[in-house]
Amino acid sequence: MGGGGGGGGGGGGDRPVIDLDQAFRDAGNAASNGAITNFNPFANELFFIHGAFIFEDVGVTAYKGAAKLITDKNNVLDPAAGILAVEAYHAGLIRLLLHERKDMMVTSSLTVEQVVQAISDLRGSVGGGKDEGITKMGKANLVAADANAVAYGRTTSEVLKIVYLTGNAGVSMGGFFPMGLNGSIKTT
Repeated sequence: MGGGGGGGGGGGGDRPVIDLDQAFRDAGNAASNGAITNFNPFANELFFIHGAFIFEDVGVTAYKGAAKLITDKNNVLDPAAGILAVEAYHAGLIRLLLHERKDMMVTSSLTVEQVVQAISDLRGSVGGGKDEGITKMGKANLVAADANAVAYGRTTSEVLKIVYLTGNAGVSMGGFFPMGLNGSIKTT
């Protein structure tokens, strides 16, 4: 999967190759300590929502973390803020949908809440600890945020560790981007 040219607008490069098959299986296996061996987010609605959970919170934290890197305030800041807002809306909705199903069994031994917490724990372990599941102190947790209710921001390295499915520094490909990313920011 992947390839293709840059898209509408100005000056984007080729899209990197994206793996939505083996990478999801690897992420599911890693998050569940082997209890989920063939995760496919396209198999059913519940798995699709789990797949969306893997990415939406990461999108929010990536845009929040990258805000300080924006140097073109006139042409980039407004669209980036708009994308961050949409990612946050998506993340909150995905969290709500998962919370409504939190007690459903995903496998014979894991509930939705447990799988989501495992995904969160895995992202947190490689992404700077900045993650939370769909419950906090026994209550619904629809927004992953710090003690001041501000969305977490991740560094580019933390985001890349998540999407490359690694906790290691100096990695420039793997996971969802098996051939790496294009551009100047591509190494953990």
